[in-house]
Amino acid sequence: MASSRHGWRDVPGRRRVLRRGERRLGRQGDACHRSGACTGRRRARPYRAAPRRVVEGLDERELDPQMTTAEYSVEVDAAPEAVWQVTSDPRNLPHWDRHILAVKVPEKGLHRGSHYTAVMGFIGVRASIPCTVLEWEPPWRARIRLGGVLNATVTTSIASLPFDRSVLRHQIDYVFRGPLGAFAAASVNAVGGAQYALKRGTLAQKREIEARAAAR
Repeated sequence: MASSRHGWRDVPGRRRVLRRGERRLGRQGDACHRSGACTGRRRARPYRAAPRRVVEGLDERELDPQMTTAEYSVEVDAAPEAVWQVTSDPRNLPHWDRHILAVKVPEKGLHRGSHYTAVMGFIGVRASIPCTVLEWEPPWRARIRLGGVLNATVTTSIASLPFDRSVLRHQIDYVFRGPLGAFAAASVNAVGGAQYALKRGTLAQKREIEARAAAR
């Protein structure tokens, strides 16, 4: 069983994409779907840019109805420390995501409150994405806030399994902003969408982590 250190349970390979504010359907929702008696279910829509709003004293990410959540998890044949060693270094991101061209991090490494910059490319157009470390708990959890054209929060969680194995989980809450954001969203959708990119990147991380663990 996965460790309950952070109070979450996960199923590897989960691919559900939720709009913020959408509720999961239980038995009642399933019955409504079969009978046709209920209406008003929201359908997933393509990712799109949203106008920027400033609300005093509140985090805009918690208020934006356009925010989309993508999440994916996978079992890894390596201990949490080995998983963290690979996933906690942002300089590895270009290996796993074709839209990330480069990452510049502080020489002394990362900790809570650190700032660094990622350069992303969308069909020939580049954008600098400022990143801030909100949480940093080796080897269990990290949460990063992204700004600029991509307004997002990326949460990485690692849970331990028996026999030096782990569950690696990524969750991204995001929305593209402004004219360049609309262009970037179209670029991401053209290659399968954010959920597909997250799945592909997470599986690439799994392969790299397991290869390093096997080489020790």
